[in-house]
Amino acid sequence: MTKTYNSRSEAVLGMINMSKLNKTDLSKKTGLNRSNFYRWENGTITNISDSTAQLIAGKLGFQLINDDGVFTVSDKTDINYTIQAQAITIGLLQDKIAALEKELMDK
Repeated sequence: MTKTYNSRSEAVLGMINMSKLNKTDLSKKTGLNRSNFYRWENGTITNISDSTAQLIAGKLGFQLINDDGVFTVSDKTDINYTIQAQAITIGLLQDKIAALEKELMDK
């Protein structure tokens, strides 16, 4: 299953909901405090760091990809995730190569 979100916090909430775990189990599985999950759900905290989002994704069995502010959450067993992740990685590497080539040409 693959879902797309417009923000990191929406993606985290999506992963939490898809996991179907209660706050105690989420806390045990991720090592994060239960109060964080409550604060995210009620909107008290909306700024979730990338490292925290990636930690949650990994511990809950999801993959989180940030493609220019569009956040894609995929089940790690989803073959479409693998293909999408590879396509994004290739695109990023192509951009990096182009920037390095331009830098070399400008010298």
